[in-house]
Amino acid sequence: MISDSEIVEIFKELGMKVKEEKQQGLHFHVSISPPTANSAIVSIIRPTAFSKYYVVTMAIEVDPPKLNKKVLREIGVELARLNVEFYVMPPDKPTTIQIAKLLYQEDLSKNELINTVTLVKNAGFIVFNILSGENMND
Repeated sequence: MISDSEIVEIFKELGMKVKEEKQQGLHFHVSISPPTANSAIVSIIRPTAFSKYYVVTMAIEVDPPKLNKKVLREIGVELARLNVEFYVMPPDKPTTIQIAKLLYQEDLSKNELINTVTLVKNAGFIVFNILSGENMND
């Protein structure tokens, strides 16, 4: 079983930027990004000290007019293919797309953790491309 402190060390060892966040109401929250400037940021969160799972997540701020039903449907289909969840916030006039994948702490391996962070980051890349109007099948 991987501990919170091991998560921090795993990504530091990989040369990633690792920032331990202090957010009220969350036991563990760390932001991870590549060492380059303006890179995608993925967060790993464990809500309470007693939580037996982590949430690997990424928030993408969007221009509300770009989030019509057709675009949201396309995003939903593409992210479902990746087996990640997504939410729009706030639901009535979305300004953020939240991508998430849950990891159960028991028997969590380093490879599974790294692969899940990569999966969420790639899901964010797909959302960015859809929102920019890029057709990825061209």
